[in-house]
Amino acid sequence: MLYQDANTLLVLTALTPRRDGPRSVQRLDVRDGRILWSKPAGAYEFEQAVRTTDGFALHYRGGPDYVHGIVLLTDDGHDIHDFQRKRLE
Repeated sequence: MLYQDANTLLVLTALTPRRDGPRSVQRLDVRDGRILWSKPAGAYEFEQAVRTTDGFALHYRGGPDYVHGIVLLTDDGHDIHDFQRKRLE
């Protein structure tokens, strides 16, 4: 689970049975468990999320070059901006 409040649930979903396999982020409807949106798995692992006025900020890291950053999403899961940094930046 990445984030939870009375109206929101963001979870990491494993796409394969591998412990270190790719994971997508999903927003679930807290009333019935229906998937509202999914963010596809990528090269990076999402670690935590916070609520923002426009939606969510998800922190990620991993991949080559020690990449890390924060992606901003709208309430309906669309990317607003990706603040990405690499090892030497």
